[in-house]
Amino acid sequence: MRVLSSFSSAARNCTVSFLVLVLVGCAHLFEDTMKSWVGAPLKEFQDQYHDSRLVSKNGPDANGQSHYAYDVYGHDRCIVHWDVDAGGVIRGWTHEGPYCKSTWP
Repeated sequence: MRVLSSFSSAARNCTVSFLVLVLVGCAHLFEDTMKSWVGAPLKEFQDQYHDSRLVSKNGPDANGQSHYAYDVYGHDRCIVHWDVDAGGVIRGWTHEGPYCKSTWP
């Protein structure tokens, strides 16, 4: 009985550890994917992720940048904000929403 209890506890600890590793790994995947778009034309993002819904576009502002917001999963689960220069190149980004760090299309 004691062996079974120890096994159950070890299995539970392994499961929790695995889930933490998966979530951390997915967060890094999302962050790395977003960082890889900085310096690329927004048009390339739009062509590759054509299913992403444009939520808003503002600008250009006093610095010549426009600001785009895309809902990458639908239903406002992950909004990615792109800062784009006058030449159409992505210069920065932020995100909001509960699903942004869980996975990436």
